[in-house]
Amino acid sequence: MTTRLPKGRYLIEGAVYTQAGSRAHLTAHPGVVLDRDLSFTMDPRTGKPVEVAPPASARLELGDIGYAIQSRTRLFGGGMLINDLNVLTIAQLGRPHKDDILTGKVNTQWAGPGGEAYGLAWFPAGKMPAGFTRTVQKRDLATARAEFGATTKGHIGRRSVSPSPTSGNAFVWSLLSDVPLPGARTEHYSTDGTVWTGSVNQTDTDGTIHAVWTAPPQTYQAGRRYTARYIDAVYGPGAASSENATLAQRRGDTISINVPMFTDGNGNAGFSRTDQATTKLYYNGKLIGEIAAPASGTFENVPPKAGVYRLATSVVRGAAFDLSTRIDAEWTFRSAHVRDRQAPALDVIFVRFLPRLEADDSAKAGRVQLVPLQLQDQRGATLRPKLLSAEVSYDEGKTWRQVPLVASHTAKLSHPKNASTVSLRASATDADGNTVKETVIRAYKLRP
Repeated sequence: MTTRLPKGRYLIEGAVYTQAGSRAHLTAHPGVVLDRDLSFTMDPRTGKPVEVAPPASARLELGDIGYAIQSRTRLFGGGMLINDLNVLTIAQLGRPHKDDILTGKVNTQWAGPGGEAYGLAWFPAGKMPAGFTRTVQKRDLATARAEFGATTKGHIGRRSVSPSPTSGNAFVWSLLSDVPLPGARTEHYSTDGTVWTGSVNQTDTDGTIHAVWTAPPQTYQAGRRYTARYIDAVYGPGAASSENATLAQRRGDTISINVPMFTDGNGNAGFSRTDQATTKLYYNGKLIGEIAAPASGTFENVPPKAGVYRLATSVVRGAAFDLSTRIDAEWTFRSAHVRDRQAPALDVIFVRFLPRLEADDSAKAGRVQLVPLQLQDQRGATLRPKLLSAEVSYDEGKTWRQVPLVASHTAKLSHPKNASTVSLRASATDADGNTVKETVIRAYKLRP
């Protein structure tokens, strides 16, 4: 078959499989300028291997080997998924175009004895990883203890950790591994030019995902030990720390919303299955859009003139959850038309409820409980509130009572002896006049 191509810049990639398909050879030319007849020889004999040796006995569970190219307008790339590095060789023909950024990818994830996990990843700058070799020593790695809280009885956790380069871009695959809820495992990470992002899914035995929590991106230092904890109450609207906030933004006259409504008490952005959900957007008091989703979706053709917006959402969770069974939240902020090429973050703020609870997400009935309140912007940065108030309910929202604030931002609760759950409500205004009101039904449990 012959195909005629227009003049322009191209990426040429070819894969050859030998030995009855048991070995793969990937060759790419990242900087082809097609302005005349050209020919290329993609000889699998020119390929070089990728070799990674972990510091202890471990089994390769995921080998994600390849590259990505960032041009001025798009990101694209290629690679191979394998579970044995010995079956792959790679070759690169030529260099990328001077305006493009090429980033290689060696993403390997391993399972060690006793349930330990190894994330060993590198992103060579400016070249594909042909001939990449790395013998990893224990001193080269950071060690983290990943801890997981309790969830619905019978559910399990699915853990994944994804690498990305500290500079450049890459497409990566992640390995999903079963972890107990509650439970913990030890993880080891390479640290050279790599950022790691961990997540945990709450899944039932048939594979249905009920909730997922994602931690802020983390860089590690070799030789150091870390702790990462997931799945602890109180679950509510909140942002995982990130400089690149995209939870609520405006481009032109389109507002896009994707707020984690079930962020856990450790600051991991949380999303959950819901039985009921609605999100409404108001402009100067008038309803201009409604979506049947939990604080997520797109509102197009909003008024270009500056005005006050109110975003209101309500979500209800089903029998699979016994905490944060209903959340109501609303935000007010000002906004006006922006250029299409811009996408500034909207001034959506959150109140986080941060009590110290037992491992089963409970506190003692009949005792005083302090609940620190943290106001944050959508990048996860802490704000100083201009106004702040809190209420508590011990009958799942039927009645509410105001609670005093001590040390400025901590609610002081007096738990009744006969109550079994605590529901919380807070309202806040920041220095710029943006407001938030959040209600969490069954925020945490009480034990006798």
